[in-house]
Order: sequence, then structure tokens, then C-alpha cells
Amino acid sequence: MEVILEDDPEPVRHIKNLLETTKLTFRFEEMPLLEVVESLRQRSGVNISVDPSLDTEMTVDLAVEEMKASDALKLILEQTGLGQTFHEQVLYITEREKARGSLA
Repeated sequence: MEVILEDDPEPVRHIKNLLETTKLTFRFEEMPLLEVVESLRQRSGVNISVDPSLDTEMTVDLAVEEMKASDALKLILEQTGLGQTFHEQVLYITEREKARGSLA
């Protein structure tokens, strides 16, 4: 679950709200990360970008029914060992270490 904070910038609050209110049903079987992200982008309406330094051919195996997009994203990030942060109006998927810091 995404915690929406009062001091979050408006674009971040908007992204978190979309993730909390969008329900997803999907089945990803050995699907490359970039395809998974594109599917999430189309289904949720959230701008999502992937760090170009990541191995984008890593795959995801996950099936969900009527799950909040925020929870589905959390499962995907746990499975791939990745993290997320926000940069302007984009949810940015990157290494966990980079997600803990800020993006320039």
C-alpha cells in the first residue's frame, strides 16, 4: 500500500492515488521486465520509467486478480529485487540502493 503524504509533491500524490485506486488482473509468465512495465503503464495510467542500467531482460512470473496496482507493483519489485522512487511526474524503477537516495 502506498502512503500518500501531505508533503508529497502533487505529481507524486497523483501517481500514488492512481496506484491505490486502480485494480489489475493479469498473468505474467516469464515476461521480460520491460513488457511488464509497459503493461502496468497502459493499465494504470501511471508514467513508469525503468533505469536503463538494469537488466531489462529479467523476467516476472506473477498472476493477480483484482489487486490494487500498488500491491501488484510491490510484488513485482520484490520478485525482481528492485526498488522505486519518483522523479518529477514519473515512477522510476531502479536498483533498491538507488531508490533509497534521491535522483538528480
